[in-house]
Amino acid sequence: MRRSGIKRGQRLRRQSRRRMRLQANYVAFTLGIKDRDGWRCRVCFGFGILDVHHVIKRSQGGGLMDPHNAVTLCRQCHDRTDAPYTQGRLVIKWAPPDRFFYDVVYAPSKFAVKKFGGG
Repeated sequence: MRRSGIKRGQRLRRQSRRRMRLQANYVAFTLGIKDRDGWRCRVCFGFGILDVHHVIKRSQGGGLMDPHNAVTLCRQCHDRTDAPYTQGRLVIKWAPPDRFFYDVVYAPSKFAVKKFGGG
């Protein structure tokens, strides 16, 4: 039983086109961020596999395509942004205009961490 005049396959194709447009825009965004950062990791200045890291996680309100919320990191540095504090977590903060501050934070647990950068 259909509730609208649109068939199921047509709805899926429309959603797929929208998703593909978003992906194309995101790829263009990441290429722009990597170009802004000189195609190097902003922490170790390496040229390896590069990722675009969101300084404020998208789940915590950071913008998906906000250039002030994005920085180019190599895969090793990007992995350290989610490392346990006992192993040393890489913490990145943004300051205008396009300046990023980095610190490696060691702590016995995430609850024992004093927020770096004035927090």
